Amino acid sequence: MSPEEAAMPDPRKSRAVLIGVSDYSRMHPLPAVANNVRDLAALLIDPEVWGLPRANCDVVLNPRSVDEVLDAVHRASTATSGTLLVYFAGHGLRGANGELRLVLPSGDQRNLYRTVGFDDIRDDLRAPDARAAGKVVILDCCYSGAADMGPADLIEEVAGRTAIDGTYVMTATTESRRALVRPGARYTVFTGALLDVIRSGVRNGPRFLTMETLFRQVADRIGSRGEPAPEQRSRGDGHRLAIVRNRWTPPPEPGADEPRRGAGRMRQWTAVAAAAVALLAVVTLIWRPWRVRDSPDSSVAPMQALVSQLDGSHSTAERRATVTAIGELARNDAASRPAGCAALQNFVVDLLPFPRVEPYNDPKLPPLDYRAPDVQDAVTELGGVPCPNLKMAEVDLRMAKLIGDFRSADLGWASLYRADVTKARFENATLTGIHLWQMNGKGVSFEGANFDGAEFSYTILAGANLRRATFRALVDRRTKFYYTDLRGADLRGAHLEGADLSIAKIDATTKFTGATADGQTLWPPKFDWRKAGVTT
Repeated sequence: MSPEEAAMPDPRKSRAVLIGVSDYSRMHPLPAVANNVRDLAALLIDPEVWGLPRANCDVVLNPRSVDEVLDAVHRASTATSGTLLVYFAGHGLRGANGELRLVLPSGDQRNLYRTVGFDDIRDDLRAPDARAAGKVVILDCCYSGAADMGPADLIEEVAGRTAIDGTYVMTATTESRRALVRPGARYTVFTGALLDVIRSGVRNGPRFLTMETLFRQVADRIGSRGEPAPEQRSRGDGHRLAIVRNRWTPPPEPGADEPRRGAGRMRQWTAVAAAAVALLAVVTLIWRPWRVRDSPDSSVAPMQALVSQLDGSHSTAERRATVTAIGELARNDAASRPAGCAALQNFVVDLLPFPRVEPYNDPKLPPLDYRAPDVQDAVTELGGVPCPNLKMAEVDLRMAKLIGDFRSADLGWASLYRADVTKARFENATLTGIHLWQMNGKGVSFEGANFDGAEFSYTILAGANLRRATFRALVDRRTKFYYTDLRGADLRGAHLEGADLSIAKIDATTKFTGATADGQTLWPPKFDWRKAGVTT
């Protein structure tokens, strides 16, 4: 058997424990993690990938206690005689002795007792009653608590602490949360690449993909985008373990489905066609340079020059002038608009990541146009172009002014603390988990927007259009309307399941006809929601 060849473990005798934490109360949420876990589980139970029985794939999303995690691992390790996969995605911290801690929803650096020590998982996998013949551990962690040490040092130590024979460990090498997940992305960077490899397979690869083959493909995908590369460690033959089939299928040969009679003629025509394509390619290579010189793409070149200028700007004044020029060109030239919008969006996202240190609601924080006027200019240009389908999740827009068109924009998990959005519109925008403390949205249209899991506190929404907007709980995170002014607001057809309106400012002018709620929705005392037209 060659090194790349491997046998698939019997899925009926194998197990997977997929642990993910997306909702944090003391650290920054990682909404992409929920997609990581669900979609990885779907692939593992797919007969074309591994074919695990559903009962053998345990998904532990947002566990509330250390015992919940360790019990799931212990049950699987003692019930498995085939291969056991343990996967974790979420925040990772280092303990007092440098050990890796997997952070649960209520944990942080000051509450390490609400984290799971990886050593405990390792010890369970090598306990006397652990029966798995092969063990695969995949850790997709962000090391936000280890800013003073490089991820490579951490990975070396973590890998060394997994001293289990026949075990394979793959670890994401992210230096911070920003490197782990891109704003608005469906998956974290590392798991996204892993899922991509499993789905697409490996061209001309073996029938079963070993962990080492998977690692190389994941590393190539991440490295090609300039992201930090993952690391792998193996004990015994762990690198030769295989848990997925290669889904790549070669294209059918020309004429493969034809009768043998005439196959020679088919090959002749194929050869002629190939020669013609080659000749056309040569002609194109000869002719194209002349065409480029005769008819340059004058509409795109100026935008490319401006984007390069923005990347190389060293002063605030220079960046402000360039941002304004990009916005002006994007407004007036449709061909340049996509590149201009992307440049302005990336400028905001890169310079305004969500604040990692509390308090987020700092009363001494200066306005955005004072502390970062170039970024405020970019936000203004994005709304004024306008730029469709903006992706600005997890950005710090505290004390910002949003003016113009932000319809269908993704601002999930952003902070608009004390922001002024009275001159903007947000129909059908994605605003999940967003922080809106003291935001002024008086009279603004949010029709059809998704506010699931959002936090309103002293927010001004008087007279706002909130028709058909959703305010449901996200995982176990309620949408909260603390002291939020909803007087005169239009919530007809809104979805309020699980929302907390117990101390919101509501009066007879607030419209609720056709809105929906459930038994978990909290209302102000003496408010008759049925009389207001709310249904369940």
